[in-house]
Amino acid sequence: MDGEKGMMMMMMKKGAEIDTSAPFRSVKEAVVLFGERVLAGEVYVNKLKEMQDGTNEYVPSRPVGSMKAELEETKNNLKKAHEESMLMASCLSSLQQELEQTRRELSQLKEPSVAQVMMPPPGDAAVLERHPSLKKKKKKQLIPLIGGIFSRKKSGSSEIA
Repeated sequence: MDGEKGMMMMMMKKGAEIDTSAPFRSVKEAVVLFGERVLAGEVYVNKLKEMQDGTNEYVPSRPVGSMKAELEETKNNLKKAHEESMLMASCLSSLQQELEQTRRELSQLKEPSVAQVMMPPPGDAAVLERHPSLKKKKKKQLIPLIGGIFSRKKSGSSEIA
């Protein structure tokens, strides 16, 4: 208890300061006020000690045999990927050739444009005519036929009577 009273007396003599200022708006503002070493002092101290002690040397976490096996596996994967890329390149080039050939065939088979259809060739002065078998045949009119039927009856009835 006596120690606690001494501490209290010491604090009262020095006077404790309470920070009543507004909080920091950003980390950058705090760094400007306190400096970088105050905020990250522990990190710098630990790194400095490691560098002085020489404990920063490389210590392999895995045995060399497992690293060699992983290296071989990676080499095999790289070879497979290279072979696949070569296969894909050859397939791609064959597809491009096929596409170009199809485009050429399509342009050859494409219908002529409307201007070509509308304009006959300049040296051709052909007259467009219908085929003779497609001409409409003249139909006989129905009224003279009916008139002929009735006129025969009259002439036939007068002869009998």
